[in-house]
Amino acid sequence: MKFSFLALSAVSTLATAQVDLSGLGTNDLSAYKYEMETTVDENCDYTLTVKYSHPEDFPIGGPDTCAPGVNVPEPGDGLPYLMGRSYWGDRFPQHVRDATGLDHPSIDWNACGHPDDGFLTPHYDVHFYTVSPTFRAMNVVCDLIEGLPVCNPVQSSSEGEGFFKVARTDDSQQLVNMPQGFEYTIDHAVTYMGLHAWNFEEAPQSPGEWKNPAHIMITYDREIIAFEPMLPMPFFLGDAATFYEARPEYIAQTISTLPNYYSVTYGGADNHVTTVVLKGSSAVCKADFEAAANGKNIMGSTAPTMPSSTFVAALVSAAALWIIF
Repeated sequence: MKFSFLALSAVSTLATAQVDLSGLGTNDLSAYKYEMETTVDENCDYTLTVKYSHPEDFPIGGPDTCAPGVNVPEPGDGLPYLMGRSYWGDRFPQHVRDATGLDHPSIDWNACGHPDDGFLTPHYDVHFYTVSPTFRAMNVVCDLIEGLPVCNPVQSSSEGEGFFKVARTDDSQQLVNMPQGFEYTIDHAVTYMGLHAWNFEEAPQSPGEWKNPAHIMITYDREIIAFEPMLPMPFFLGDAATFYEARPEYIAQTISTLPNYYSVTYGGADNHVTTVVLKGSSAVCKADFEAAANGKNIMGSTAPTMPSSTFVAALVSAAALWIIF
C-alpha cells in the first residue's frame, strides 16, 4: 500500500475540519471593525497593518468585580469580569503567511487585566500567531491548575510538557529568538496560547505606571508561536491621540521574519481607531508577493480557484486513489 504527500494532505484536511476550535474563543473580529493590510517593498521588507476599534459595550472591571475569588458575571455576555474574552480571525492569506511567517490574529480583551502587579488594568492582548488555529487547539493544551487557564507544572502528556520546553543560548542561557532580558515564570503558561515571556525589569510595577504598550513573546516546545503587543486601557481610550514604537532585536535569531519594528497608534477624538503596524524582513520579495496576491504562482500562471468544499472532495478522491494504488 502506498501513501503520498497528497493523500496525507487530504487526511490532514479532513482532520482539520473536525477539530474543535471553541477553546480558542470566538472566531469573529467583526465587533472590532477589524481591517488588515500587508505590503512588501522593493527591499523585501513587509509591513503588516491591523486596525480595530474598542467596542463600547465591552465590560471594564473594577475593585468590586476583579478581586481574586470574585465571580461576578458581566450583564452583557454573562461571563465573569475576570475571564478574558478572546476573538480570533481566520488565517491570513497564504501569500501573507509566506511573507511574514505570521498565521492569524487574536485580539483578546481582559476586563480586569492579568494577575501581575503592573498588568492589573484592563487591556488588550493583540496576538499575532505563527501557528494555525488547528495547531493551537490540538497541541497547545495542558493539564490546568484548578479554576485557572494556567498549566499545572506537572503534566501528563507530551503536549503539556511542551509548554515548559524553551530554547536558550549555550553561553548566556538567554531565550533564543527573544529580545535581551526576556524571561518567564512557569505560572505564565496559558492553555491554547503558550508560555509568555517579557522583560521583567521594563514591566510596570503597578497598574498606575502602565501607560504604553508592553512587548510579549510566546513560546511553545522551543519555538516562537506568537508576537504580542499588550495595550493598556489608558493608551487607547479617550480623546487624546497616542503613539508608541519599538525596534526589537533578538538573541541568537533563527527566524528571519520576526518583526524588527512595531508601532501602535490611537487616533483619539479623530477616529478612536487603534492601528498596530509590524515590519520585518519578508521571506518573499515584492514581485512574487504581488503575483501571489493576484492569484498567480511565481511562474506567472493563474492559481486554481475552487470552492473549498469541492477542493476538499477532490483531495479526498485523490487520496483514496493513492492509498489504493
